[in-house]
Amino acid sequence: MKRFCLGDTHGNYKGLLQCITRSGFDMEKDQLITLGDVADGYAYVYDVVELLLSVKNRIDIRGNHDQWFVDWLVKEWHPDMWKQGGEGTLKSYTSKLGFGYGPHYTGGFKTGMSPNDIPQTHKDFFLNQKLFYKDEENNFFVHGGFNRHYTIEENLKTPHVFYWDRDLFSVAQSAASTKQRLRFKEEFKNIFIGHTQTTYWNITEPIFADKVINIDTGGGWHTGKVCIMNIDTKEFFQSDLGGELYPNEQGRK
Repeated sequence: MKRFCLGDTHGNYKGLLQCITRSGFDMEKDQLITLGDVADGYAYVYDVVELLLSVKNRIDIRGNHDQWFVDWLVKEWHPDMWKQGGEGTLKSYTSKLGFGYGPHYTGGFKTGMSPNDIPQTHKDFFLNQKLFYKDEENNFFVHGGFNRHYTIEENLKTPHVFYWDRDLFSVAQSAASTKQRLRFKEEFKNIFIGHTQTTYWNITEPIFADKVINIDTGGGWHTGKVCIMNIDTKEFFQSDLGGELYPNEQGRK
């Protein structure tokens, strides 16, 4: 069995397919850890989830965009009014399930679709996502990060930090640039994250900073790629640019 982790897909179904093919990932035998932000972006979130559901050995981490979709599933209320890429999620599910949608006067979008219309397998996928995962080799997998000055147990007092934090990656970059080592209250072998796309630095490959490995290479954007990495070898495989796969579609704004 090979072990892989997957960066942010943001509805980029074609990109995900390319990553699966190019990495030689075996849907029946290999393990896949998804690092979150499956939702919001290109209008193929439904298809992305369907493909991930067919992976036999899978662990799913929750991203901040996934949490917004969970909020809608639980409360019928999307906290960002389907903006920040949420229109792609909305369009994906309404088109698959036969519902329409349109602009709402508040600046968001309105639809007759309700959480009860979402397939139970998809609801379970999002509702059962983990805040983080630690493997037997002490590798840590999380969408955003955590406060390194506290233990993971202590970080659980503010669970949103796991899918919103960007400070961990920022200080890891600073440490790497000065060839220093970060100190942690709780030590890990490697920390795999997504959330902060490397395209912010005009980089379309993963960034290795201290022990933090960021594999969000902007899969939801025209200028980025979906990325999958072999956890043990650190070899990574990527899709074509989003703008090449979906030249006539928006993706993340």
